[in-house]
Amino acid sequence: MFRILITEDEERYRYYLSRELEEEGNEVKVTKNGQEAIELGTRFRPDLLITDWMLNDHIHGIQVSKALQRVAPEMQTILITGFPSGHLRRQAQRAGVKDFISKPFDLDLLRELVNKAKEKKSTGQVPDTGAKPILGLIEYDAAGHISFINEKAKTLLGGTVKGTRALQIGEIFTQETIDFLPKAEKEWQTIFPIAEDRVRWFARYRHDKQSKVNMLMLLGENEDFLVNDPAVRLIVDLISPHRYRWPFESRALVIDDEEMFREVIVAQLEIAGCVCHAASNYLEALRLLEADPGIKAVIFDYEMPDRFVPSLDIPSMIARMKKIREDLIIIGNSGGDHREDFRKAGTDLFLFKPWRIDEFIETVKKEATRRQVEL
Repeated sequence: MFRILITEDEERYRYYLSRELEEEGNEVKVTKNGQEAIELGTRFRPDLLITDWMLNDHIHGIQVSKALQRVAPEMQTILITGFPSGHLRRQAQRAGVKDFISKPFDLDLLRELVNKAKEKKSTGQVPDTGAKPILGLIEYDAAGHISFINEKAKTLLGGTVKGTRALQIGEIFTQETIDFLPKAEKEWQTIFPIAEDRVRWFARYRHDKQSKVNMLMLLGENEDFLVNDPAVRLIVDLISPHRYRWPFESRALVIDDEEMFREVIVAQLEIAGCVCHAASNYLEALRLLEADPGIKAVIFDYEMPDRFVPSLDIPSMIARMKKIREDLIIIGNSGGDHREDFRKAGTDLFLFKPWRIDEFIETVKKEATRRQVEL
């Protein structure tokens, strides 16, 4: 049966989509946020992920897709969004998301995309998402019986005595190592499987109390550097530990015409837990601001080509943004000293490029405290 995971924070959409797709003979599971999707998805291992981009926690749909592809790269993804910016489309494509639909959408279009995904699986023509199965996954029950081994784990097992013929966890590890595995629940641990030559793996462990299933997540001998891969960290820690955290429920918008700068800043903010929009021009930024009431902080560059357009110069832009959202926190930034230009345009908040993520977060926090507003 074709397995579908639906991740959607709006209950009416979850119910509607799951009912329709179950009636067509699919096995459907639903989750309401990114954390639930990653927790359930690593066990359910869907053939198809249907996810909203904007979810009600600090993990968005593309991050869910990238995380699950770390254990099941053949999984296909349909991304749903009410904010279809050019930046988001490019970000989705780079993450291997082949299908992208905008809200509101016609159910017939979704059915068509689901049927296309099913056909690709049945004919063995699942497109290459570009993801690699870098995280080995072994599941076993309380009796030690192995119920699942993914392709990466099979590769790792090739270096052990029993190899992929192992049916019990005790055929892979000594009892001493098995008793040690729960210590890997909170941090990575080094473990040694039963092998003719000394083999070292890096492991994280999780026990699901509801299903009584134990999950072992593995990296190989020389792969310890992958513990910092953002998608791997989402799987093993659900929300990545980070020195700086975005402390708000609201979202941010980065406006900059330099693609490399946008990509780096958005990636760093997402690691810090901020769901972030990005725009390459002022008109796209205004459209995103109008579409998403959850955007409460904006940082934009002084050296934007748009500033020479009379209706899009910096004072006009700040005025239009404030008209859309009166409590919006607006921060200017530039490689040169344009603090006075931004002050005259309507904002005293300014950061010099290149700025650090903690500087941005602290600036937003201080301004929110000064205004006594909740973000």
